[in-house]
Amino acid sequence: MQSSTSVDVEPNLIGGRSATVARVIIAMLGLLAVVFPLTTESSVSVLLGVVLVVGALVHAANVSSAGALGNVLGQAILAVLYAFAGITFIANPVLALATSRQHESRLAVR
Repeated sequence: MQSSTSVDVEPNLIGGRSATVARVIIAMLGLLAVVFPLTTESSVSVLLGVVLVVGALVHAANVSSAGALGNVLGQAILAVLYAFAGITFIANPVLALATSRQHESRLAVR
């Protein structure tokens, strides 16, 4: 059976336009990352810190429903570690960059 509906705009054309816009935005962000590497690295460190803090909040919320004592302690310890690392990355992103660069230099020597 054939459908009697007609569509004036092709769906691939609409998706193609938004994909093209996304490609242009990603290309511009990539160019900015190459031109301003320190700003990019600092922004990524802060973003990672925010993700870690959100992870800490999730682990803290799971403490009440973890069940056994071992699971509760595990969730609580992970929440504290994630929060500490996230707050450190947010408060001092340059420290996170210095740590990663030292690690890279040690790997390059070997």
